[in-house]
Amino acid sequence: MLTHSSSKPINLLKKNEESVSEEDKTAITEAQEALKKALEGEDTEDIKQKTEELTNALYKVTEQMYAKAQAEAQAAQGEASTEDKSRCRNCRC
Repeated sequence: MLTHSSSKPINLLKKNEESVSEEDKTAITEAQEALKKALEGEDTEDIKQKTEELTNALYKVTEQMYAKAQAEAQAAQGEASTEDKSRCRNCRC
């Protein structure tokens, strides 16, 4: 199960490559490789630590992506609201 979920960061990076900094890409890739290596062994504490490191690296990126998407949605909503108001001025509804 962890092996499958450890490949998800690559998909995240590929889908959002333009919005992820090189620093974050490197952090995610390194954390993912460290987890893969830890999974080859049997040290559960090391596996937990590497999983947490990967999770934190991903959380940082997804938080940034969410904030960007939220800002874009608010901007689009503001534009739509402005358009609605100008339309109403031209009609007698």
